Amino acid sequence: MVRIDPKQAQLFGESQGSLFSSFGSQAFLFGSLLFLFGSLLFLLCPLLFLLCPLVFLLCPLASALFGSSGRSWFDLLAV
Repeated sequence: MVRIDPKQAQLFGESQGSLFSSFGSQAFLFGSLLFLFGSLLFLLCPLLFLLCPLVFLLCPLASALFGSSGRSWFDLLAV
């Protein structure tokens, strides 16, 4: 039969508890950061869907404005 000293058992329990409590706080921090990133992405995605048609509307307008001068988009970007 194995005898366990109560002092050693209490020490082992405390060290194990502190290990789990630090892991729990790290997991909570990681989860909250993941939640913030997800909510930010959730808020930005509709904005991107609203901006995409705007780009498709502006592209023909810009080509009509700058196309008459014979310059292309690449000429405009290379200043």
